[in-house]
Amino acid sequence: MAYRFKLDEPLHKGFRRVAGGQIEIALAELSEPEIGPCSVHECRKSLKRLRALIRLAGPALGAKIARQHNAVLSDAARLLSPHRDHAVVLETIKKLEATHDEKLTHALAAMRAALEASHAEEGARLDADVSQSVQVALTKEAKRLLKAKLKGKGFSVFEGGLEECYRSGRDALKTAYSKRSDEAFHELRKAVQWHWRQMTLLTRAWPEALLVRIEAARELSQILGDHQDLVLLETAAKHSAALDEASRMVIWDACEAKRRVLRDAARFRAERLFAEPPKVFVRRIEGYWHSGRRITPLYGPASTAENGTSEPV
Repeated sequence: MAYRFKLDEPLHKGFRRVAGGQIEIALAELSEPEIGPCSVHECRKSLKRLRALIRLAGPALGAKIARQHNAVLSDAARLLSPHRDHAVVLETIKKLEATHDEKLTHALAAMRAALEASHAEEGARLDADVSQSVQVALTKEAKRLLKAKLKGKGFSVFEGGLEECYRSGRDALKTAYSKRSDEAFHELRKAVQWHWRQMTLLTRAWPEALLVRIEAARELSQILGDHQDLVLLETAAKHSAALDEASRMVIWDACEAKRRVLRDAARFRAERLFAEPPKVFVRRIEGYWHSGRRITPLYGPASTAENGTSEPV
């Protein structure tokens, strides 16, 4: 089910349709007897889309109700995260092993062997109890979301949430490059992901214009995601019994050097993405939405670019 609002559909109906579709996808990924890393990854992406939708509709839902929805989805994602983190660390090790630094390659190989042995012992499949807990929570959440009532009409339903999330992106950008902490860059990544997914929801207002913005946000999210993956690798190295102190330092130094490159790559992309003042940005998107609803196609179906984009981690 498309993660986009329809121009000719009341937005409160669009909210329920999109929310129901994403929960349906998440539950389908958890329905198999054995659930591997790919299914966990796809389920987590659906939960992220849902949380972006909830943030967009937050003021229209009411702050308390929005927090309740977000808490349920956050808890479900948290149950799945350890399984996903293990796979991410292994993937990040493989990327760094391609650097051809002998000391680094040796340290990473020892760590990878220990992680793979541990993963084989614990099992690569998601624990059945965890899967069941998430399924129960999402089934209940689906019923609540399908009854959700939003205040307002037309674009005003999402105006407040769009401005709030965009503003949080600008604030996160300032904080990341003033504090330069791993936590601050992780917060920036989350804000970028909210923005990209909210632009995806509104794509049909002007596909050709908004897809450029979506792709820019996706690229930035991937850069910041690689940064966060290196943080996870550092943490895993800290606790790895397969490494001595010298090997840990080699891995930490390599991770920090790579993170500096990624932070530099992210900065101007983020500044460009969040260049406009929040109210100016929201007025522009609102203009796209109202105009898009009134445009009658003259040359057949809309551009195929509207039909969707792939989504990274």
